[in-house]
Amino acid sequence: MGVRPYKGDGSAYTHITTDPRDREWEEDIVYFANTFLDTYTGHPKLVDRGCTLRYTNELRNGYWEGMVLYESLYDPALREAFIGRINELLLSIEKASDDALLFGAAEAAALLHDAHTNLLQAISMGTEMFPLWLIPIYTPDGTPQAYIIGAPKGSEDLLLCRLDAINGFPVAEILEKAGQFISHESMTRVQAIMFDTSNDFPRLLHVRILRYLGVMGEEDTALFTLTDEAGTTREAALSWVKFDDLPNMDIWRSSAEAHESTSIDLMYSDVEHPVWHRFLDEGKTLYIRLLQCSDDMDRKVKEAVVAAEKAGGVEKMILDFRGNGGGTIPSNVDIVRSINSLDAPGGKYVLIDGGCFSAAVLHPACLRRFCEGVTLVGAPAGEPPNGVFCRGGYYTSPHKRITWTISPRECNYDWPENDDPALTPDILVYQTLEDYKNGIDTVLNYVLQDSAE
Repeated sequence: MGVRPYKGDGSAYTHITTDPRDREWEEDIVYFANTFLDTYTGHPKLVDRGCTLRYTNELRNGYWEGMVLYESLYDPALREAFIGRINELLLSIEKASDDALLFGAAEAAALLHDAHTNLLQAISMGTEMFPLWLIPIYTPDGTPQAYIIGAPKGSEDLLLCRLDAINGFPVAEILEKAGQFISHESMTRVQAIMFDTSNDFPRLLHVRILRYLGVMGEEDTALFTLTDEAGTTREAALSWVKFDDLPNMDIWRSSAEAHESTSIDLMYSDVEHPVWHRFLDEGKTLYIRLLQCSDDMDRKVKEAVVAAEKAGGVEKMILDFRGNGGGTIPSNVDIVRSINSLDAPGGKYVLIDGGCFSAAVLHPACLRRFCEGVTLVGAPAGEPPNGVFCRGGYYTSPHKRITWTISPRECNYDWPENDDPALTPDILVYQTLEDYKNGIDTVLNYVLQDSAE
């Protein structure tokens, strides 16, 4: 199998480099590999040991959570592939760039297909980007398309154009390539990360990422292939900027005034609170927004239900998890009981999308199974509801200060007969471009209007 300086068996490591820069990388990569293969705290797929599993079982008015079992998830073939990738990195240090080594380590972590085990923060750190804001609009078959909703002042003609390619590389191909280094269980997670704007501009537009993928070289510009609202294809040469030098931006705003109950702005109208509720549709619908899975989520849901019972006249109930990146996993027994206690003849709906991750996948899956009459609506979430690994240890390399996480355990939330690669709604509804132009939340509008027909 050729030279293998790293054995991965706990034996003493012999250095193969002497240059100070190379030696630092060598020590960082070995430290990185050792954390993954640690007998006690390494990744369960790479170490032959029992893994803590959390199961849920049905229990009268809810479900019982916390049954702990131990099972070995060890995959010797995967371990061998991981060690092989580490040796490839070590042998390439002298000629490889810093980014090639960093992304190479991310690729090694991505072999595990565990989105909680990753170098996402490290590979996302970059100061050069193309100054565009994007939103994903999905075709009926679930294919993501990127639309420009923000552009530098003076480039208003780019607004609402569809971004088809960068330097001739189709957006779909860039997303697929990103799956090599973004740890994921399903491609919905990769798409959500590449479109994410929670920190700065979408990762799809990070120069560091585009260079690593071979989409662009060291040049200062890239050629963007666009399709405008009239369906005409055009090209625009854009220059990247540093984050600290971002230009003033024009943001697309709908001139239409959507009703508050179906406004696309509703779900982010209160970002100060992780869980809040309102009454929509003249008081006939209880809307509970869950921006984050917080410690007091069960109490907040119960308060909303109590308020609905006091108000009277509530016909529908909506729990909106869209864009929720997860958080804590408190017992859901009280949430299940609260939801089951509310009489909602018009239906109970849980909204999800590709931005749902971790606890925000587990909660909707459990509510769908254990709450009476609950329907999942929206787009596929970011990971499968069975076999979800949980956030675990944080590590930092000694020299380059690269950070990563490793999941120490797995949660199994018993989603019977589920073979989908992600948590898939009972009813698939994607945001449409036409509704977006009119300021309408397609998914919410479906639940409030179309589902009543």
